[in-house]
Amino acid sequence: MHIIICDGSRREQEDCRAIVEQFAKEHKLRLRLEIFSSGEELLFKVEDNYTEVDVIIMDTELPDLRGIEVAARLRKMGYIGDLVIYASTLEYALEGYDVNALSYILKDKSARERIIRAMERAAEKKSERDQDTMIFSCGGDTRCILVEDIRYFEIQKRVVTVHYGDRDEFSFYSSMKQLEEDLDGKGFLRTHKSYLVKQSMISRMTARQIILSNGEALQAGQSYTAAIRKAGKFREQSM
Repeated sequence: MHIIICDGSRREQEDCRAIVEQFAKEHKLRLRLEIFSSGEELLFKVEDNYTEVDVIIMDTELPDLRGIEVAARLRKMGYIGDLVIYASTLEYALEGYDVNALSYILKDKSARERIIRAMERAAEKKSERDQDTMIFSCGGDTRCILVEDIRYFEIQKRVVTVHYGDRDEFSFYSSMKQLEEDLDGKGFLRTHKSYLVKQSMISRMTARQIILSNGEALQAGQSYTAAIRKAGKFREQSM
């Protein structure tokens, strides 16, 4: 579990570190922990690997930026992990909703217990994200895509294009074999040597094509038609 603590106070950094390390030890979690003292330093260091960060514990009063501002920039960057706002006052509590904070924790006597509860929730959410989200990277660009949003994968040589959302797409390097292994048990069906399709998207098939529920038509490989019919109980329709 990759956790970042961003706090301008050395003492509070160490207090928070001790809580997180004890939590990881008790729950037998493999922990990668980083500590930053300023918002700009954090933003610079995580710009290229924010998809690997699971939790950021953020002080609201940093030496250079407001913690809420840093949190907003992280969300705009594409960070989908959990944010825990760690504050001395309730001044920014409402803004915590704007950045979809997992928890807003006051630095008081109950902080330790509340941080532990937040870590428990974050660990559960990480497990869910690991199951439901796929991360693709190519040429310095990274996309985090929910499996439920993916329509199909298309491969040309070693370049794979994932088609997701309404009409979004992203290309990266992989193989169909690797994708099939990664998506095993998640409802995807090989329909052609070049296509791996979400089974629930297939509405019907013809002798040479499958028709998706949004009207898209994809070529169906002859050697795959029997498996398609068996998986979806589709009857072939003439064009």
